[in-house]
Parts: sequence; C-alpha cells; structure tokens
Amino acid sequence: MVRTEEDHHAYVVRLREVPLLSKGQIVCDRFRIEEMIGSGGYGQIYLADMVIDKQELKVALKISPEDVESPRMYLEAIVLTELRGVQCVPHLISCGDYDVFNYIALELLGENLGQLRKRAPHGRLSVGTVLRIGIQAVNALKVVHEKGWLHRDVKPSNFCIGHDGLERHKIFIVDFGLARRYKNPDGSPRKVRPHAPFRGTTRFMSPNMHQRKEHGPVDDLWSLMYTLTELAEGGLPWRLLRDFEDIGNMKRTKRMEEVWRHLPPTMTSFKLHLTKLTYSDTPHYAHLNSVLQKGLPNGVHDWTPYDWEPKTVPQTAPPIK
Repeated sequence: MVRTEEDHHAYVVRLREVPLLSKGQIVCDRFRIEEMIGSGGYGQIYLADMVIDKQELKVALKISPEDVESPRMYLEAIVLTELRGVQCVPHLISCGDYDVFNYIALELLGENLGQLRKRAPHGRLSVGTVLRIGIQAVNALKVVHEKGWLHRDVKPSNFCIGHDGLERHKIFIVDFGLARRYKNPDGSPRKVRPHAPFRGTTRFMSPNMHQRKEHGPVDDLWSLMYTLTELAEGGLPWRLLRDFEDIGNMKRTKRMEEVWRHLPPTMTSFKLHLTKLTYSDTPHYAHLNSVLQKGLPNGVHDWTPYDWEPKTVPQTAPPIK
C-alpha cells in the first residue's frame, strides 16, 4: 500500500493511540496479551504472558504491521540475535510473524531513562546517577561497536532499567531498528559514503550527522554526551528549535561548558576526546569511563542507589559489568 505523507502521519498517530491487539488475545499460541505499554511510529509494545514449562513468564511483545517499518523490525531481530548473551541488551526470546504483524518477543524491562527523568524532581536526575548511567552506557556501546554495529539512535528513551529487584540497578540499551553494520567481515571499517542519509533523532544526533557525514562509533558517543546532558540538566539548549540546520548550527557554536550547570568540569575531557575522533577511529572507552568516574560526587560508588531505587541496595550484589 502506498501512503501519502498525510496518510502516514495519521497512521502513526493511530498506532500511538489505538491498540492493535486486545487483552486476553493469544499470539502464536504462546503469548497472552495483558496490555499495551508503549507505542511509536514503528508499532506497539505489549506486556504479555508466555507459558514455559507450565510457568508464566512476563515478556515484552513488540509488534509492527507488515506494511509499516518491516525492514526496521527485521534488522532489529538480526542485531539482537548477534548480541544474544550480552548483559546490557535485552534477551531476544523469539521473533516471527502473526496475522498481518511482525513481532519480536523480548525480556521485559523497566522504565526508560526519559520517563525516569520526567518524573524526577525538577525534571532532572542527580549527577551521581547520571554519571553512573554514562559508565554503563559507554560499556554497552563498546560491546555493540566491537560486534561491528552502530546503534544510530542513542537517546534517553532508548535506555531502560531492569524490570525488578537488582536488575533495576542495570542499564540496557534498546531499539536497534536503525542500527547499521559498519565493519567488514575482516574487521575493517566499511567504506565511507560521500553522503550519508539522515538517521536518528535530531535532538541527540552528532554535529557530523547534521552535515550528512558517515556515522561512526564516535557519533553514538556524541549522542550519549547529549543524552547525559539532558538527563542531568533537564534539557538541551536547542530543544525548542525545529529546523534541522538551526539545531546543527547551535550544536557547532554552543559551548557545552555553558550548558553543564550540574555536570562536573571533567565532562570537558569527554567532549575533547570526541572532537579528536574520525569515522574509522576506535574510541578510548576506558578513558571516557575514567572521565565519568572522576566526576562522581564524594561517597557515590557502584552500589549507591540510583534515584529510582530504594535508599538501600544489598551490598552482596555483584559489581556491574
């Protein structure tokens, strides 16, 4: 079916508002729908029960109509399959098609960081929480990059915490529908395209992406820097701008040091490292983590509770990797 831009907009609005599946509906004889818990232009996400060995397991069921963003869901299934076993990525349970939908069944996670920020006092998270989120996120991106993939849509809503218990102390990177393989089979970077198509979310994309330059590992990290800034400061200076070029110009001219009212001065070293990297360079992930670690307030350590956790976390829990 060919849709006009107006038709597509109306359809996306409907996807966000009207559930395509109903409570109690059985999908593929395995999943019983409980409720819709998320939606977007790609489709919808449901809380569902999956029966395994006579026991019910809560899962996240992501569905997309076959005529909407099908390549995006196929790509996500491929990436998640290759990343199976990686702790910072939700476990892929199964994928396939059902009726007129494609679906992915995933490990159930908790809220995303965008939701947590909006609920926080003053609309921002504490510095100790944000810098430790950054350390986990750098580690997550390092693993994704080493597997040969770029995420290309790093932003607060694409990081989630675990569903319950000690898992809520962990950060997971989600939504690989815009990912791209950037390494050849021999491990070398793919050839740079003279004009790279726009991918991602304008507010968080790197300055290079505004110039249609090829997306490399460094660009995911620029997006992470903007993500951490929004989480700690409550917003980004260009959040009210709508023009793509205007946003890019502000990113190139605005000194982030003027934006970081709560983040520590050490963040300048984080940004400086990114400015030195090109498309094919491998970021110094350990250095970036060291910068974030040095900025932690006194008394904040690995198992200090995050803002969304109870004030005490069992000290017997293993360290985050």
